[in-house]
Amino acid sequence: MLIDSHAHLEMKEFDFDREEVIKRARQAGVDFIVTVGTNLALSRKAVELAEKHENITRQSVSIPMMRQKQIRTPTKLLRS
Repeated sequence: MLIDSHAHLEMKEFDFDREEVIKRARQAGVDFIVTVGTNLALSRKAVELAEKHENITRQSVSIPMMRQKQIRTPTKLLRS
């Protein structure tokens, strides 16, 4: 199993070829891609990608250490 453990497929730089990038990764043998949102909006977009590409894309939500005490339920925050 091959996993790309840190990607940013949710970023605007991939807006024009995101689907092709995911397709090429799959063809190259990548089983999963962990795409990491760097803020709330991009984390939400990462979740959307994970829901659309459940067989290859997984999401990770990044919460800066200084905000961790403020956010008790990050999943709830993302879905709101």
